Amino acid sequence: MSARKTLLMAGVFLAALCVYLGLNAYRSHEHAARIASKRLFSFDGAAVRRLEIQRPGEPPLAGERTEQGSWRFLKPQPTIRPFPYLWNRMAERLAESVAERTIAEPQADMAQYGLDAPSLTVLADTGTESFTLQFGAQDPTQQFRYARLNNGPVILVGEKSTYFEVNRSLDDLRHRFLMHDREAPLVRIEFARVWTGAAPQGGEASESTPKPGEESVAVIVARETPDTPWEVLSPVKAPADAQAVGALAEALQYGVCRDFIDSPSALSDYGLEPPQARLTLRDAKGNPPVTIFLGNIDPKDNKGGIFVRWSEYPCVFKINSDLFSLLPSTPDAFCDLRLFTQQARELTRIRYLSEHNPWTLQRDENQAWHMTEPAAEDADDFAVSEYLSALKSVKGTALVYDTPSREALEQPEFQIELAYGSAAEPVRLRFRRDPQAEVYYLATQDTGHVVRVPTAQVERLIATPDTFRSRRLFSMPQERIVRIDLVFEGKGYLFEKAAGAWTLSEPADYQLTNQSDVQNLLDTFCNLRASQRSRSQTLPTDAMAKPVLQITLTEEDNGTRKSHGALLVGAPVPNTANLRFARRQDSDDIFVVSQEIVERVREALRGVKPR
Repeated sequence: MSARKTLLMAGVFLAALCVYLGLNAYRSHEHAARIASKRLFSFDGAAVRRLEIQRPGEPPLAGERTEQGSWRFLKPQPTIRPFPYLWNRMAERLAESVAERTIAEPQADMAQYGLDAPSLTVLADTGTESFTLQFGAQDPTQQFRYARLNNGPVILVGEKSTYFEVNRSLDDLRHRFLMHDREAPLVRIEFARVWTGAAPQGGEASESTPKPGEESVAVIVARETPDTPWEVLSPVKAPADAQAVGALAEALQYGVCRDFIDSPSALSDYGLEPPQARLTLRDAKGNPPVTIFLGNIDPKDNKGGIFVRWSEYPCVFKINSDLFSLLPSTPDAFCDLRLFTQQARELTRIRYLSEHNPWTLQRDENQAWHMTEPAAEDADDFAVSEYLSALKSVKGTALVYDTPSREALEQPEFQIELAYGSAAEPVRLRFRRDPQAEVYYLATQDTGHVVRVPTAQVERLIATPDTFRSRRLFSMPQERIVRIDLVFEGKGYLFEKAAGAWTLSEPADYQLTNQSDVQNLLDTFCNLRASQRSRSQTLPTDAMAKPVLQITLTEEDNGTRKSHGALLVGAPVPNTANLRFARRQDSDDIFVVSQEIVERVREALRGVKPR
């Protein structure tokens, strides 16, 4: 195609495009003009100063816009807290109302349009003019509704665009959320319980007895932004339990209020004079703080509901009683009671300081861990990961404040020293049995606070150098295994692989009936790791005297064969039926393995049958 023809075709296309766009613009303008010509009002929603809604059988609802642009209720009473978003939306949709067409003159029989007893009446005032818009029945298409403006002719207005938007109930138009803005995350929560009791039974109140209405020490948690961690600011300064605080913050941010009592006769009827507790909340958008008071749980409420009130509004309402379970039960309940509150990936060294069996793990520039004290080449990454997981998960039950307990930790039974790449000084976690309760340890967190920790938790951190030595007994690709030498319960078996299939060479008078049985052996042994090492001095004398199982695996790689093993599995561990002692024939190291190994071998050998 010549350049002339190409240019000509491009010109034709451009002209067609211009015509198309121009026609669309004309149609859009014509459509906008047609809608504008049908609008009932010439003002916009911001001009509406007062709105009143009258629905059959219900008290009228009225509100007005203040000089600051917000809304306030006039009816049924001015103390009701409005929901500005819906008042603004209602005013905007009303101002945009369109009369699709005129149906009948004012003299017509209004009953046939449902306008003799309107389903909704809206009164509005802009400050310079007022009007009344009445709605009747739906038209046959159910897309429109019959209506009259200021007792004028019957017209059609949109069912969804106008009628639905202004047909609002009291629950729609009142603020039904705990917070000003449900889209704004919380950044500060202050909680205090309130003393509601009188003097002790059978005696007089002393100077130390709280007076009704007196608050406890406040629990305060805060964060700089929604993306930064929560911190406890009171009663102590400490990292916060992110999960506990996050659950409460979310429940409060999205809390929905229900069953409003706008004119409570006595707040004491709801456990709100004095209240049970106070919450003061701040959000990330800088809205004014919200203070709410919590009362009793309503025993008649099948859904479970707590009586609540805002500090600046007289009404009482309910929120779900699940909130009670999220509130701090003790002053330190929101403190992060984990011993190790930092990031494990930032650790560069772990030292275990003890009179017996001290050890040191060091992380190199490739993020691999090595045992440097005592030096060992076979440090097990899996064992180190297990220890780090325990370190991150062990947590206390409560903070400890008393001086004797804190002084006891000046002479710890053992310590764990943690060094970080970015920190100048390492942190030491100190441990000592609680002299007041043997089932607990006293321990210091990496934050410096003292906590009480169950003994079973601390025992997860008591380790020896053997803890981190490799427990890998076999590690090889299954596809390379070509021979399995097995002695089980005194009887020998030899499995060999040829042309991709396994056969049983010994005993000669037996055969392999199922290939999957050998696959089960490979699944069990090719990547076998002991559950723990066992100190030789604590072993029973007959631990490995009569092995129940002996297995050797032979692999072939590029024509070269190499045997691994043999692995010997011996007697059961005393008082632990599901564990057995084991060792490699080329080593004196003793391990503990699961009894399941023996059961899986027994199951696999059921496929070995006489010829």
